Amino acid sequence: MKIMEDQRDSLVVIVAGYSEQMDLFLQSNPGLASRFTRTIEFPNYSVDELVTITTGLTRKHYYELTDDALQALREYFERVPKDATFGNGRVARKLFEAMVNNQASRLALQPPSKDSELNRLTAEDLRVELVQLPAAAAAAVSVGSDPAAAVGASTGWNRLRTLVGQTGVRENAQRQLVRLGGLKQERQPLGHLANLVISGERGSGRAEFAKLYALSLAELGLVNVGQLVRCSVAADLYPRWPGQAEHLVRTAMNDASGGVLVLDVDGDWEIATHSSGAEVVEAVAEAVTRRPADPVVVLTGQTQRVAALLGVVPSLRSSFTVGWELGEYTVDELAEIAVRLLVRRGHDVPDDVRDALAHELASASERTVHAAHELARTLSVAAASRTLAAADLRGIRPPETGALALGPGLASVG
Repeated sequence: MKIMEDQRDSLVVIVAGYSEQMDLFLQSNPGLASRFTRTIEFPNYSVDELVTITTGLTRKHYYELTDDALQALREYFERVPKDATFGNGRVARKLFEAMVNNQASRLALQPPSKDSELNRLTAEDLRVELVQLPAAAAAAVSVGSDPAAAVGASTGWNRLRTLVGQTGVRENAQRQLVRLGGLKQERQPLGHLANLVISGERGSGRAEFAKLYALSLAELGLVNVGQLVRCSVAADLYPRWPGQAEHLVRTAMNDASGGVLVLDVDGDWEIATHSSGAEVVEAVAEAVTRRPADPVVVLTGQTQRVAALLGVVPSLRSSFTVGWELGEYTVDELAEIAVRLLVRRGHDVPDDVRDALAHELASASERTVHAAHELARTLSVAAASRTLAAADLRGIRPPETGALALGPGLASVG
């Protein structure tokens, strides 16, 4: 400030930075703001402008975007949080660099059949970046005077609504979200009513329901931030010495504060009174009681295991009064799940292929969402063209059983 005053006839000072930080800077001294009489504020680039910047970078580096990549690009810039630290053109540049890296990884696993594919960026090269967007990135939906209408307009609920199967669970999810929206409308605290138990066999889609529930809470403004933190009792919270469980649980709760903590209770740890596992669950029950709805906690696990936990730690029941139990899927539902994944990967799926998928899934040892996805992925890799044929399934069927080989990873999938 002294230099600006002493050399005001020969010195021009320009300060630049994020809007919020610049306001704080100017307020830091009573005489500072008066010395900067002109302010130029640059608004965020629009979605169209960000898409144009990214496509310009692709052309500059001799790449081209497919139509589905352009659509994914637009979706990314519509969803990415445009808060006080949004990087605008820098975000576009970093996204382009990420797409190039993702394309290199994709082509390393599946070498291209044509040289033209080497400079072609597709929606698949953006998939990881879209998945990593925080739940709050979706446009917020105001509960207003009609919570049911707000739920109906939310992206999270509409994605959950269109999942295959589990009709009863989806109906319960809608009622739960409308109920919570009503509490917000009446300015009532959510308390423990937003906590949730999602039970079902491994591979039944528990993680997907938890993710979409968290997305809906964020869109409706029922949680402060859109972050979703996942923890496993067996991998992340199981104590190695007395007293550690409380510390680990507190850390997990702090990490998810303002958002949603998804806690998976499956694993080999013992469910018994005074065991280390019970110590973890008791710490969770105490933390949830002490910090209602901060974060919202979703417990996931196999049905019998969840029931055993509630029996060993009765205090958990008062904090988790809402539960969704995922049941079995029919063969037709599993076939539809497999078809949807194949369509997402760009395939055309004729009716005879759909019938063949249903036949294959009917003979599989596991009738789960994971089994359907594994079959679809295996078929997609083995297929020779965009349009699938029933004959493509023959190459992935073990000759000794005629059933789908799903591999050892199935047992570990939630």
